[in-house]
Amino acid sequence: QTIYGASIPADIAMDKKSEVLLAYKMNEEPIPADHGYPIRAVVPGIVGARNVKWVGKIIASDKESDSHWQQNDYKGFNSSIDWHNVDFTTAPAIQELPVISAICSARVEGDEVVAQG
Repeated sequence: QTIYGASIPADIAMDKKSEVLLAYKMNEEPIPADHGYPIRAVVPGIVGARNVKWVGKIIASDKESDSHWQQNDYKGFNSSIDWHNVDFTTAPAIQELPVISAICSARVEGDEVVAQG
């Protein structure tokens, strides 16, 4: 059995402004299994791969997780990278993710949904 592992920088995890959560409920109910029961990490502003589902253990460390996914996946590369001989150890793990959505309100007018904002 392969165990998923990921890490986020300690300064983000400990910063109250980051609003990092260990969620055990969703909409006042125990968090469903497909969303991470019994515990899920929720790290706003960080790539989804670091919002770990089914948390079984948390380790405080001064180094990045040595898990396969932290070291060999979810890395940031220049668009001109030669994928035939890429060295994943030279690239930083993707952490921050800018907001790529918008929040708006909508109303129904006849057969159409009209977005506002």
